[in-house]
Amino acid sequence: MGAPPQAAGTPPPGYPQQGYPAQQPPAYGQPPPGYGAQPPAYGQAPAWGGAPQPYAMPQAPMRPPRPHGYKHQKRLIASILLLVGAVLLIVSIATPFWSDTESGSGVTYTIQFFAGNEWKEICSGSSCPTGTLTCTYSSSGGGCPALTNTGNLYGGVSGLLTGAIVLGFIAAILGLMGALALSFGRIQMLLTWLLILVALALAIAAPMWALGGQPGALTSDYSSGSCAGTSPCNSFFGNACPSGTPSGVSCNWGAGAGWYMAIAGFALLLVGFLFLFMTRRDPFTVQEILQAQQSGMLSPTGAVGHPMAAAAPAAASWGGPAAAYGAAPAAAAAAPAAGGAPGPAPNCTKCGQPTEYVAQYSRWYCRRDNQYV
Repeated sequence: MGAPPQAAGTPPPGYPQQGYPAQQPPAYGQPPPGYGAQPPAYGQAPAWGGAPQPYAMPQAPMRPPRPHGYKHQKRLIASILLLVGAVLLIVSIATPFWSDTESGSGVTYTIQFFAGNEWKEICSGSSCPTGTLTCTYSSSGGGCPALTNTGNLYGGVSGLLTGAIVLGFIAAILGLMGALALSFGRIQMLLTWLLILVALALAIAAPMWALGGQPGALTSDYSSGSCAGTSPCNSFFGNACPSGTPSGVSCNWGAGAGWYMAIAGFALLLVGFLFLFMTRRDPFTVQEILQAQQSGMLSPTGAVGHPMAAAAPAAASWGGPAAAYGAAPAAAAAAPAAGGAPGPAPNCTKCGQPTEYVAQYSRWYCRRDNQYV
């Protein structure tokens, strides 16, 4: 004799009970249980809900730490160029911006204009009656004529160079932070570009202003007799002595070391800007860097990898042996879990509780200890 037939909807012997336990519906005309009862007080569980649980404010995951060892080479080089360019601009203020030299009869007179408020007259040679005379543009006396218009010119040149120095240093610091993944967003890159562009404008305006404005300023400061013929009143560069100069005297005037240092500082600022502009599509923020490293496009040190490098492991699995019939394929075993997680959740190393995957940062996060693992 076989086993007795099972009733419809009844599981065979040995199987667990399926579904929800049977519940008796309320009698006809009677309200369901709990209908019309007062709602529970704030913080209290309803009558059918068990013990009350304290309310806990959900905490957002912390910002992930900076990628260890990350360093973007081009941004680092750009920051160094910006720093050196700002230093050259400082040297341009401290060295003569323009000089005029007259030599003859064993005596050499040199006049040096500086970006700022001072200029010098230097006499050297065996027959020199004086030594070095330091003067200010705005005052006269003691053998120093007042050069008010020339002083206004070089005061403005000094202001332009100072502004370029300050902006260049700030841009270099922001660029260095970006090279080491210390960024507060893409706005930092835009701000760095803006500062460099303004510094470039100021750095090139200073030597160009001196080049075009000094002859006219000297013409206003000296008498018409002193500016007659070929002289510094007519050109920024020259080597012909004015008419009436004794024979055997040579003349030469033009830009000094400070003027050339300003041009060199402008050039380094420009090259630094170009280096930063070349990296505009590279990962910049911490989130972008972590995502690029997770996909294999970026090494921990900041080197950009080949786009096919990340697909190489997946492509290699196609050439492997076929899985046995009924067995799960290897690719399925390594497939990401729900929510984009790369595998089973690891336990926190501090509290031992399971962690959760934060897809935004591609990291495992422990809410109990408020830290990434």
